[in-house]
Amino acid sequence: MSLPHIILGLLTVAGPKSGYDLKQIINHSTRHFWYCDLSQIYRALDTLKENQWVSGTEDEEASRHRITYTCTPAGEAELRRWLVEAFEVTKVRAPELARVFFGKYIPHERLKEQVINYRTHYAGLLENYSRIKSVIESERSEHPDDVDYWLLTLDLGKRCAQAYLDWCNHVLGKLESTGKKE
Repeated sequence: MSLPHIILGLLTVAGPKSGYDLKQIINHSTRHFWYCDLSQIYRALDTLKENQWVSGTEDEEASRHRITYTCTPAGEAELRRWLVEAFEVTKVRAPELARVFFGKYIPHERLKEQVINYRTHYAGLLENYSRIKSVIESERSEHPDDVDYWLLTLDLGKRCAQAYLDWCNHVLGKLESTGKKE
């Protein structure tokens, strides 16, 4: 049930927003740890509205059908209830690790190529996180009580990306040292 709570949090921080607006905010913030598409946001907003945790107001001036959602007091209470719950331990599904686990059955050069591509992704992500830090810092005047928490989540992302880079380098080193041939 995290997406509805993320939406409640975003509406609390950013104020009234449409589903499309929420998607844009998510694309620049929480997507780094909670990806969703627009249809999932609208389904979550429907659920939140049914639970009376958000209210929706139709924007009469918009050229398209547009509803702006606001977190209700009940929604803020639900967000606070959820925030104090114990952290959930994420169940891991990592197809890339399954491929390495069965690496004996992959052509050596193909496995190396896969790991290099994976490493390239995480190197780019780490660079992106460095840019994001300055963007977050620029929000300090508008959100002084939030920025330090946003930086903490970014820090974990940076540490995880660095760990993946280190792991890829380790795997590539092992593959080089084994010298497995086709």
